Amino acid sequence: MDLPSSENSHSSIGIPPGRRRAGKSRSRTGCRTCRARRLKCDEAPGACQRCTSTGRVCDGYDVQRLPRPPRRKIATAPRIPALVPTGFRFATTSDENRCFSYFQHRSISHLVASFDDPLWEKLVLQMSYNEPAVYHAIVALGSIHQDLEQHGLPLPGQTPNSTWSRFATEQSLRSSSLLTQRRSSQDPALRQVILVCCLLFTVTELLCARPDTASVHLAGGLRILRELKAQRCVHSEQSTLATYLHLQGQSLFLASEGPILRIDYEMIYEWAYENYISGFTTFSEVQRAFGPVFNASCGFHVRFWKQQQAINYTEQTYEASLVPLRVLSCLNRFLQELEVFLLTAPPQALGEKERRGAQLMKVICHGQIVSVKSCLLRSNGLPLESLMEDYVNLQRMLDETLTQVPCRPLISLRAGLTPVFFLLAQCPDYEIRWWAIDGLQTWPHCGGFFNSRQMAQMVLEGMKIELRALRETHPQGMTGKVSFVRGADGSSFARMLYSRGGGECVRWLRLDG
Repeated sequence: MDLPSSENSHSSIGIPPGRRRAGKSRSRTGCRTCRARRLKCDEAPGACQRCTSTGRVCDGYDVQRLPRPPRRKIATAPRIPALVPTGFRFATTSDENRCFSYFQHRSISHLVASFDDPLWEKLVLQMSYNEPAVYHAIVALGSIHQDLEQHGLPLPGQTPNSTWSRFATEQSLRSSSLLTQRRSSQDPALRQVILVCCLLFTVTELLCARPDTASVHLAGGLRILRELKAQRCVHSEQSTLATYLHLQGQSLFLASEGPILRIDYEMIYEWAYENYISGFTTFSEVQRAFGPVFNASCGFHVRFWKQQQAINYTEQTYEASLVPLRVLSCLNRFLQELEVFLLTAPPQALGEKERRGAQLMKVICHGQIVSVKSCLLRSNGLPLESLMEDYVNLQRMLDETLTQVPCRPLISLRAGLTPVFFLLAQCPDYEIRWWAIDGLQTWPHCGGFFNSRQMAQMVLEGMKIELRALRETHPQGMTGKVSFVRGADGSSFARMLYSRGGGECVRWLRLDG
C-alpha cells in the first residue's frame, strides 16, 4: 500500500497545505512560580494575579536573567547536560537549573580533581534536593564558575560585573534570605544546612576575588563547628570539618587574631600527632592525617610573615623556638609514614588518582619543609643561598608532578601546588624564580584563599622592591646577573640574565611601574 503524500497528510488532520500552526513564545519575564509551572504570567506588579487568584504564593520576579545558550556549541567547550534530575521539593527555573547542572558536571569535577571528597560528591548534592537555601547557594557558585571559565580569574579589587556574576549575587542573596527566615527554627538539621551554605558562600566569594567577604562566611561556619565541639578522627570521614580547617589555615593571612578552631594546633603542639598518623591502612586515612600538619605549618608561616611585616597579630602562642622544629619533625614523620603506606598498600587500595594524590602531598610537604627552613634563615638574617640544593630538588619534583596532572582546574579546596610555586618564586636563582612565576601566571587557579594571579603579582612586587634596593647599593648591577637600564621615556628597568636548557635567557622588569 502506498503511503499518503505530504499534502494528503496535512489535509487529513485539518491543516491546509502550505500553512503551519502559529507557535507561542514562552515568556522569559514572568514570575518564578508561573515559570516553574510553565504557565503564561500576567506579570502584575508585586505579585501576579494568576498566582494570587488561585491562592498560590507568587515567588516574585528575578532581577537577572541569563542569556540564552547558543544554538551551535563550540567543539572544545565542555559538554554540560542542559537538564538536571527531577526531585526537588520546591520550584526551580530554567536559569537556575542551567547553573546547577554546571556545578554538578563541571564544578565538582574541579573540586575533586586531585582528591575524592564526599562533601562535594555526595553531601552537598543530596542536601540540595530538600534544602532550597543549599540549592540557591549551589546555583550561585555554578553561575560564577561558568562566568570565570569564559572571562578568566579576577584579581582582588576587580569586581566581576557580568550577567552571570549578577545572577550569582541574586542567588546568594536568595539563599541567605531563606536561612534568615529559619533562624528561630529548632530543626536539628539547620546547623548542617548553614555549614554547607557558609562553605558555598565562601567558595563563591573566593572565585569573585573577594577574600575579605569570604573570610566572614568562613568564620560563621567555624564558630558553629566550635559550638559543636568538633574533633578530628583519622578513622572516620569528616569532610566538612577538614575543608573548614584547611580554609582557616589559608585565611589566617587576612586575620588579626589566631584561629577560631585550634584542633590542628593542639594536635601538633599538645597531643601526640605521631600516634594519629601511625599505620595507615587506606588512602583516606592518609588524606585526613595530612590536614593537621599542613594547616599547622601554614599557621607558622602566617606568624612569621606578620612578624616580618610588623603586623599586630593576637594568638595563643607556643614556645617560639620550638614551633618550627616541631613542624619540621611532623612533616618529615608524615612523609615517612606515607612512603611506608605506598610500599605496603595492596594494589586495589591505590588507583591512578590515589597515586597522583600521594605525589601531590609529597611535593607539598617538601615545599613546606623548605619554606620553614627559609623562614629560620631569614629570621636570623642569613641568606637563602644555602638552600639552593633544596630549591633545585623541589623544582625538579614539582616539574615531575605537573606531568602527572592531566587537567588544570580553575578551583580546588584541598592542598594544591600554588604555595609551592609561590615558594620557588622567591628562590635566589633567577632561573627557578622566573620558572615559578611563569607557572603561576599560566595556570590561573583559585586554590581556596591562594589566588595564583594574586600570588604572581605579590612575587613581582617583592622582586621590584628587592631590585630597587640592589640598585641603591650597586647602581651598575651585578655582572652576569642583573643590570639597570633607563628607557627613552626615563622609565627604569632591570635586565636579568640566567641560563636555561644550555642557553641564555633575558627577562626585563619595569621598576617604576
